[in-house]
Amino acid sequence: MIEAQLQALYLAALLLLVDCICCFIAAYRKNPTLGAVAGGGTAGALALVLLTRMVPFPMAALASIVVGSVVAWMKVKALSPVEVTHEEL
Repeated sequence: MIEAQLQALYLAALLLLVDCICCFIAAYRKNPTLGAVAGGGTAGALALVLLTRMVPFPMAALASIVVGSVVAWMKVKALSPVEVTHEEL
């Protein structure tokens, strides 16, 4: 049990490191989409750490990937410009 928790903490630390690097690059290039993807990494890392206390590690890893992907997708969707179509009569 402790071994799985250490693995989860290690993977979460790696995800947060990648998140910090992505946030730095997003701030430097002024790219909000990359910042949104980095936010998905943070959500995935948090989900991984929290879920390993309740479910087996492989299931927690898959769930954290899904959570991170969904959060990143929602943030990117919110940042994308709204397409307005005008119907001509």
